Amino acid sequence: TTAPQPVHGPRASPGPPPPPTAASTPSPTRPAGPHQRSQGWRAGIAELALAVQATPSDRRAEVAADLRFARAASMHFEAVANQGAFVLARDALTKSGESMPVAERQRLRQEMKRRLESEIALARQLFTLVQQDAHIGFEPSCQYFYLPLDLVEKVLNCRWLLEHFELNENPKRPTPK
Repeated sequence: TTAPQPVHGPRASPGPPPPPTAASTPSPTRPAGPHQRSQGWRAGIAELALAVQATPSDRRAEVAADLRFARAASMHFEAVANQGAFVLARDALTKSGESMPVAERQRLRQEMKRRLESEIALARQLFTLVQQDAHIGFEPSCQYFYLPLDLVEKVLNCRWLLEHFELNENPKRPTPK
């Protein structure tokens, strides 16, 4: 017997993965894997949303639940990509000290800010999904919870970080109390 071949993507045939593109090539602030996974899920979510509308009314609730789970998974993948990119940018800033060119420092800071803003938006969206379906808030194999108050705390923490970065960029601004 032969070893099974990997399958790439939801409808792909066995074989080698497609060649990398500029958008799929990892960079210091875009780790491989989570970003591509979240992009792939977005396309599937659009198809699933259409399927919900086309489903007979007696089965629509089940398909709508699947759509909520798919959206939650997409948000999780995007959060993983955001957090990875944030840490990579933060570490690059920390390790370089003042030797990094100003333009590069600004680019990394903007990347961190963009990722924090994305995390705030994702936490708000996930908060809504968890309120609609408590199953989304619990992952039994890891004993992991997305509790509504934890998501609120995440938004507050991200806001604090954003304000912290603004203070470091504009040191004459008064410190918030």
